[in-house]
Amino acid sequence: MKRSGRGREEQEKSPGSITKDFSIGLLRLVSVLIIFVVSVVVGFSLTSPIYRFFSLQTNQSYKNSTMAPMLATTSSKNFSVLKYEEEDCLSMGSLNLMDGMSDEELFWRASTTPKKVEYPCDRVPRVAFMFLTRGPLPMLPLWERFLKGHEKLFSIYVHARPGYELNVSNTSAFYGRQIPSQHVEWGSGSLLDVEMRLLANALLDFSNKRFVLLSESCIPIQNFPTVYQYLIGSSHSFVESYDNPTRDGRGRYRRWMWPAIRLSDWQKGSQWFEINRVLATIIISDTKYYPIFRNHSSRPFYPEEHCIPTFLHMFYGSLNENRTVTWVDWSKPSQHPATFGKANITERFVQSIRNNGTLCPYNSTKPSVCYLFARKFEPSALEPLLNLSSSHVEWGSGSLVDAERRLLANALLDFSNERFVLLSESCIPIQNFPTVYQYLTRSSHSFVESYYSPARYRRWMWPTISPLDWRTGSQWFEINRVLAATIVSDTKYYPVFRKHPKRSFHPEEHYIQTFLHMFHGSLNENRTVTWVDWSTAGLHPATFGKANITERFVQSIRNNGTLCSYNSAKTSVCYLFARKFEPSALEPLLNLSSSVMEF
Repeated sequence: MKRSGRGREEQEKSPGSITKDFSIGLLRLVSVLIIFVVSVVVGFSLTSPIYRFFSLQTNQSYKNSTMAPMLATTSSKNFSVLKYEEEDCLSMGSLNLMDGMSDEELFWRASTTPKKVEYPCDRVPRVAFMFLTRGPLPMLPLWERFLKGHEKLFSIYVHARPGYELNVSNTSAFYGRQIPSQHVEWGSGSLLDVEMRLLANALLDFSNKRFVLLSESCIPIQNFPTVYQYLIGSSHSFVESYDNPTRDGRGRYRRWMWPAIRLSDWQKGSQWFEINRVLATIIISDTKYYPIFRNHSSRPFYPEEHCIPTFLHMFYGSLNENRTVTWVDWSKPSQHPATFGKANITERFVQSIRNNGTLCPYNSTKPSVCYLFARKFEPSALEPLLNLSSSHVEWGSGSLVDAERRLLANALLDFSNERFVLLSESCIPIQNFPTVYQYLTRSSHSFVESYYSPARYRRWMWPTISPLDWRTGSQWFEINRVLAATIVSDTKYYPVFRKHPKRSFHPEEHYIQTFLHMFHGSLNENRTVTWVDWSTAGLHPATFGKANITERFVQSIRNNGTLCSYNSAKTSVCYLFARKFEPSALEPLLNLSSSVMEF
């Protein structure tokens, strides 16, 4: 017995037995850990918002994948988004994704704000134009002309009555930009819902930085670069908000709103607002004050004239310029503003809206540009407005300065542009590109010819511009980005030159020259880099055709023996361009371009 017992003990202590017991124990431990981990993960996923979020994404992805073939083949209708497009990395969903969402879901999605400062891709700030319309957009051709060429700088959102489909071509900026709509009753809370719905849809695109509410009777009265820079460059929003003691103001206040909203908080203002992204997100996230206006029982109440003005006045007044950028005429006593048709549209009328002689607050300054849009315009006004929108440039008049500023403004929209050269169709390069590029980008000054000449000055310009400040010089300038932005932003001195009553005044030879002399002379080399021949007496410089083009002639322009100022030194390269060359000069110039001009 003892022997057999001792044998069992030896067997139990053998290496094989110990390894077997260890393996069984390890297996049990791993099994317990696996069961524990699986239980935790399952429990967490069933209760976490993350599970619901990814479920939503899966459902939406399924909807997108099943709808894509149908959307790709549907071309007869333009309601919502009828074509499948690749999503922008800064967008939280295209308009077709919003079809099945309630307002509550839409507002929740729009209220989200990214915590990371950096964006996952390049972000070019956009202006969101939000159209609240009963049906057609009669001014659509004017808006399309206004927007043309600036497709990366704006977004369009249209809310029409249910069942109405905006019929536009697939090349229109308005194509596929209609959002899901609901019934709207003017003067009720449903109108406020529409504004919120437009705002929420626009907020889904993180590229949208400014948000403008417009109606079908609104028109733009400034060009796109002016509107874009005005809004993107503003540190405030533009919402009219004021205390109106009449029945149309305080008379709409109700005691039951207290204490959430006091009578002293109650404000009124234009429905047609412009706000930045910060305020738009705050407004769409509000769940305390919005329901008070939304559920107001009185009819008509017009909450669209009180909700946002009151809300901003109560909490964010310092972020608001407290005025609208949409002009309207309330000069006649009526429940509705004046409307304007074909008979009203003249150049003088439009100019009176664009520059009405008043100064408005803007970034702690007082510019003369107060309005960017205007209403109410009838469909008959479209044709004359289109005729005025593309007014021709008249040499020697203020319209030529308009054209120069328009070119500058468009070029400024590309932030990679550092230097700006104004050229005509008769200009040619006389140095190769590397020389021109280094010459301009390395210069610490701009190149604008500016010298004293009392001719064309008028006494009524004083005291804004004194006779001693008056300057003249070549129209063909070259300036850096700082001066270009300063010139485009000028709203005090530019109107003086623009409104000059004389024809053949040639403001293009005085405006920039005088403006830089008055304020930025130290940033200017006070010379032009565009050669021209004024040696022959006349109103215009000499022109050069095929017979004039020789190697000696071109070399005489490139190196004329004089020294010019450049970065506090002297250089023999004074000119980079030259004018005026006739079309017949093209062939001999091409022949000389490689041997003489080195390109």
